[in-house]
Amino acid sequence: MNNKFEQNKTTSKTVSQSSISTVINSDGEELSRKFEKTFKIEKASEPAYVKLYLQDTERFGLLKKGTEIQLKELLKYLSYNDNRIYLNSTIRKERAENLNIKEQTLSNGLNELKRYGLLIHIDKNVYMANTLYFAKGEWSKIKKHRKNIGIEVKKIKIKDKTTEVINFNFDKCSIEKPSIARTVTSYPVHVTKPLTEQEKTKLQKFLSLFKRRK
Repeated sequence: MNNKFEQNKTTSKTVSQSSISTVINSDGEELSRKFEKTFKIEKASEPAYVKLYLQDTERFGLLKKGTEIQLKELLKYLSYNDNRIYLNSTIRKERAENLNIKEQTLSNGLNELKRYGLLIHIDKNVYMANTLYFAKGEWSKIKKHRKNIGIEVKKIKIKDKTTEVINFNFDKCSIEKPSIARTVTSYPVHVTKPLTEQEKTKLQKFLSLFKRRK
């Protein structure tokens, strides 16, 4: 029985190759002979993958454990090049069953992923991965997605520790309905030391005040 690492899809193609050989016999006649060879070419597809970018890994550590598990499940269904995840009612139910959780728990996880700027809600039942963190497809296409994400960096102090907070603007990520996309205040990057739970709480309060001002 094959293990999970040997279950890649394999495609096969039958190829025929023919050649004609011409010789002249002792009577000066041209004689032609046709040779034909048939062989099969097999090609194994690359296993399912997602590119994970490591410029801001601190953000993943702020996710609840259950939300992190949901994220790993959702990324399995990331579409190639456009980096979208489609979640209609039927698919939501299936994802929740796969994770053995309630649909409301899945919705809560999606809201948390949006709040941290990891997923972008671009249309009804359609989400897009923040390609600054993970993506699937050709780098040329991923770069185009990245250019549509606005980035603003602010510095704040917590207990004499300076940290950076990023604001993402996703307005350009939703071409058909730009009003759905919105600015998301993100969480710390480039922290010199891991934040304590108390410091995280203070940071979250600060960010909630910033959102209300906007």
